[in-house]
Amino acid sequence: MLMSSKLDLLNRWYKDVWLDGDLDAIDVYFVPDTDAQGIVPDLSMGPTEFRDLVSVMRQMVVALDIRIKHSVENGNWLCALVEVTARTRARGAPIHVFSQVMVRFDGDKMVEAYNSFDFMTLFEQMGQVPPNSLPLMMTGVHLAEA
Repeated sequence: MLMSSKLDLLNRWYKDVWLDGDLDAIDVYFVPDTDAQGIVPDLSMGPTEFRDLVSVMRQMVVALDIRIKHSVENGNWLCALVEVTARTRARGAPIHVFSQVMVRFDGDKMVEAYNSFDFMTLFEQMGQVPPNSLPLMMTGVHLAEA
């Protein structure tokens, strides 16, 4: 059986799981003990946690689009710069954020991943934190606690 390229697998992951919302497809791309780090601090995520994450995020946005802008492959690893655009479901406001991911593959399965997602910009654009929160906090300003 001919294996798909790592870049093709990652593109299909985003299409099938994130864009199409096929939560069962998570098992196509992950092994049961896949270890994904970096999305939520101090939380390792596997297939079950990704089902929850994808469901919650897809409820918050519409017109979701995910594109891999750049990628680098080295052995079993793929590193990608990912561009995410969407609109907020609540207000229709535009969303435009970037993330980076490093994924280790074993054959056609993702077994390990390290994610860095610009949640600050996402939540600013969704109206969940004040605009320019990051620059404000870098000056020492404390945002009000929820």
